[in-house]
Amino acid sequence: MTPDSFLFVTWDGGGNLPPALGLARELARRGHGVTFLGHAQQRSRIEAAGFPFDAFERCPDWNALDPLPLLPRLPDNVIF
Repeated sequence: MTPDSFLFVTWDGGGNLPPALGLARELARRGHGVTFLGHAQQRSRIEAAGFPFDAFERCPDWNALDPLPLLPRLPDNVIF
């Protein structure tokens, strides 16, 4: 089997990073390339797990601990 490359696109809100890191670890263990794209504040956790990381360039900063400033704009930026 030839290795593939995977891009995980994540955001800092609600616990999606731990399962994504678990999947990424398994993919890497099997020889696949893994990269993450997400909010800048996620960089340290993702790089500490050993994966390359790129931050969103055109996405508002998001703080999962204080989401209130962005909640009014959320419907403009997320498709439900």
